[in-house]
Amino acid sequence: MDQNEFDVVFVGAVNNTWLHTGPDVYDLTTSVEPGGTYNFTVPMLAPFAPGVFGEMWQVYYGGQPICPFYVYIEVK
Repeated sequence: MDQNEFDVVFVGAVNNTWLHTGPDVYDLTTSVEPGGTYNFTVPMLAPFAPGVFGEMWQVYYGGQPICPFYVYIEVK
């Protein structure tokens, strides 16, 4: 699939506690075959308070959301 048609977009944070410190939208840097895997890095900063924190991200294709995913961390 053409990398120019896809974006990874920040949607929201659990309890409005943002973890990521970079942009809210990332362009794919390479094409991905159907059923393939794509890895990307988002800079994040963990809160000082203990608890479970998370963010929802979504893959967009042609401006339409197609695949939500969540990132969770537990701070002890």
